[in-house]
Amino acid sequence: MPDSKYGTVKDGWGNRTNFQASYGLNTTPEDLEEGNEILELMQKNHTGRRPHQIIERGE
Repeated sequence: MPDSKYGTVKDGWGNRTNFQASYGLNTTPEDLEEGNEILELMQKNHTGRRPHQIIERGE
């Protein structure tokens, strides 16, 4: 997994707008903050998988 939020987004979604949209988020300051929280959890867990993939598998 990339070390930066930017790298994670670029590798997984191409750009921040696509990332936000994939989680039903817009680009408002509040939604961007929520997107940052998702990215931080992804980096903390180092799973290389998107949070919804973990939930779908019941992990």
